[in-house]
Amino acid sequence: GVMADTFHMNVEESSPLDAVRGLGSLLNHVHLSDSNRLAPGLGHIDFAGFIRVLEEIGYRGYLAFELIPDPPNRLGEDGERETSLDDVARQAIEYSRASERQGVSS
Repeated sequence: GVMADTFHMNVEESSPLDAVRGLGSLLNHVHLSDSNRLAPGLGHIDFAGFIRVLEEIGYRGYLAFELIPDPPNRLGEDGERETSLDDVARQAIEYSRASERQGVSS
């Protein structure tokens, strides 16, 4: 099977949605991270479209957040993270809940 990673697909695929659509039943895992490696909704990836494509191909597997707050090139002057993983995880969960309430896949 194949794993789709929204951050990498955003960088490497001319059409991430078409790439996922082409995977069909080969897709067995998904990592969700926005274009800046933060929570969905904090960058520019079309997550509503991505979820629609997952539904189109009948994907029923797991969706895992892969969140990397403050990569090494964005640490504070003291070398500490400026954004906590808890904060970014909370943002991801809030985005997911809001999307579900809005019927992101409809």
